[in-house]
Amino acid sequence: MNCTNAWKPKLAAALLALCVNHAVTAQQAKPAKPATNAAAPLASLLGQLAKTDAKAWLARKNAMVLAAKTARADGKKLRVQAKQKHAAAAKETAQAKTLSAEVQKLSSVRTMLAQLTFVDPVGASAKKKTAQGTLQTAIATLRKLPIAAWDARTSAMRAKAASHEKAAAQLTKASELLIANANKKDASAKVLDGEVNKLADLQKLVGNLDIALLAPARPTGAKPGVVAATMTAKPAAKKPIAKKPPIAKKPAAKKATPKKATPKKPDAKKAPPKKVPPKKPAKKKPDAKKAAPKQAPPAKIVVEADKDLITYADHVYPIFDEYCITCHEPSDPSGGLDLSTHVTTLQGGSSGRTLSPGDPDASRLYLLVSHKEKPTMPPKEDRIDKDLIQTIRTWIQQGAANDLGHARKLAVERNKKRQIALAEAKKRAATAPKSLVVMPETLPEVAKAYPPRPGSLRALASSPSAPLLAVAGFRQVLLMHQDNLRELGVLDFPYGQVECLSFSADGATLIAAGGTPGKAGGAILFDVRSGKELGRFGKSRDVVLSAAVSPNGTLVAVGDTRRKVSVTRVRDGRSLWQEQLEDWATALAFSPDSLLIAAADRAGFVIVREADNGREVHSVKAADGLVSDLAFSPDSTMLATSGGDRSVTLYRMRDGRRLFQQKRHTDQVLCIAWRTANRLVSSGADGRIMQWRTNGANDAQLPRGKDWVYDVAASKDGKRVYTADWLGRLIAIDVKSRKVLATHTPLAATQ
Repeated sequence: MNCTNAWKPKLAAALLALCVNHAVTAQQAKPAKPATNAAAPLASLLGQLAKTDAKAWLARKNAMVLAAKTARADGKKLRVQAKQKHAAAAKETAQAKTLSAEVQKLSSVRTMLAQLTFVDPVGASAKKKTAQGTLQTAIATLRKLPIAAWDARTSAMRAKAASHEKAAAQLTKASELLIANANKKDASAKVLDGEVNKLADLQKLVGNLDIALLAPARPTGAKPGVVAATMTAKPAAKKPIAKKPPIAKKPAAKKATPKKATPKKPDAKKAPPKKVPPKKPAKKKPDAKKAAPKQAPPAKIVVEADKDLITYADHVYPIFDEYCITCHEPSDPSGGLDLSTHVTTLQGGSSGRTLSPGDPDASRLYLLVSHKEKPTMPPKEDRIDKDLIQTIRTWIQQGAANDLGHARKLAVERNKKRQIALAEAKKRAATAPKSLVVMPETLPEVAKAYPPRPGSLRALASSPSAPLLAVAGFRQVLLMHQDNLRELGVLDFPYGQVECLSFSADGATLIAAGGTPGKAGGAILFDVRSGKELGRFGKSRDVVLSAAVSPNGTLVAVGDTRRKVSVTRVRDGRSLWQEQLEDWATALAFSPDSLLIAAADRAGFVIVREADNGREVHSVKAADGLVSDLAFSPDSTMLATSGGDRSVTLYRMRDGRRLFQQKRHTDQVLCIAWRTANRLVSSGADGRIMQWRTNGANDAQLPRGKDWVYDVAASKDGKRVYTADWLGRLIAIDVKSRKVLATHTPLAATQ
């Protein structure tokens, strides 16, 4: 309530309704009782409402919401049935019309045969040996048929048409009845929604009542029993005596409470002097900053309110009871899964556990109910309401608690873990090296080379620490400013076509890889500030398709068409380890924490290894065919891949589990990049630039390219996306407005 007076009219209305209801009840139960005695029960009832636990209000609200949702679901089913009946009626009507048309055609044929007098002499002389003779014989035979034969045929067709029309009418009537029932369901759901809102308003209004002010508002300040006695008539004193024993007990209970409260008052009087000395040192103790951090986390833990906690008993079981327990009941549970109790739900079924408390995306029960995996549940039915699915998801996410006590315990544990994780994150942030903005300063003077005609831009990279882009040029690497796509300098790449570009996490180094097919290939590590070569790696007689530099710039990984991946130490050029893939090494990526390296090949496999020693961590089949690109999330917890089978896939590095795989592109996906900590960008041969969330959902698409997009990159703040395409264009796009900011063709001689 923002306005202090806004609640008064609503409170008056609510109190009036309560008074009327109470008065009616009192008149029915005790017609002889005076109306003046309603004040005490009214205050008592209002007191009970004000003291009612929030859980009771919430339970009542949830029951009403569930009833409304059930009514809507029933209405939806009825409308589906009505639609089916309507479609069947339309078919019956169409068949009736077809038969009626055939009857008219038959009558026309009969009339024309009667009028026909021409005889084909050739057909008659041929005596049925030719087509003309057969036609003449057929016409003659039809003309000789009796009228009764024609009438019998037309009557049968008319009767059949009439039966179809009757069936259509019955189906139409059934459809209208179903629609009427569906409207009733919707109306009842709407009424329940209104009641839910009224219940919420009533709870707020009652919460603002001061019950203590209602009791003193009596004629005198005497005790309730005395007031009641003075207000009753003397002649009727005997009748109230018979009815007042229960009322007399209530005041007695009220008198008992002050007696219990009176011993507490002296304690309260003694307490202030005792509390005064401890309060001052309590304020001084927090001044000891060294001791505070150790005890502060438990004190600062903010546990969720009871209304935000989801439990099996109060929230999830009603959903199971409505949609699931018919099949998953104790006596003969489908698939061995019994959902009638919390214990059996956690145990799972014949195929194993269906719940992973704390991780709904790893819980098969949630995946089946949300229709993210098959077989979908409930079987052969529409997905249940989204709010109910979200309730199940939140329940699993909170640890799949049984009751409120269990949920509170899990909430405390959950928040303790959050505090520990927050403290560790702050510690890492404090000890992490500060990122510097590294921009080109003293680059060597290299003349820019132009191909005979603008070629495709095969590679693109964005600096993690500065507004800098690296773009594949003609046997060169072009360094460009992100803001205006202005060229800052050129780096020579003597091997040939640049196929891969990648910055280190600090933006201080840049690695370029590529070559000329069948002639030469390799990778060169450049210092971004000076443009000097820090080393050449993976020299080959064929193209080097992939390369990556570790976040701290100490390791370089190179992959080639010989299916080999090698990791080399930059300082001394020593090869640390090598691995053999199933096919060409098409993509490489280091995790931002320097612990892992991922390698992809043309056969669709992705292998994740420890960067220092090459020990295998995960091995997955990511695509049916080429895996074109890899990208670790900024926190190193996830790995995204793009494939030639139109797939975009996300894996969790903790256990190698696939979080999602989507195939919403219409052609090969050639590139993928992280725009923010939880947003991905992908593109490819269809020119579509799609944005992804970590749950597999799509954000709005960015402006579509006119041709193949070979590579995509994002600015440090994630507000801009850059693409390099087959036409040789470098395009800058603003993510928020989804507008193209600039287009540049760096290999065009005119520029």
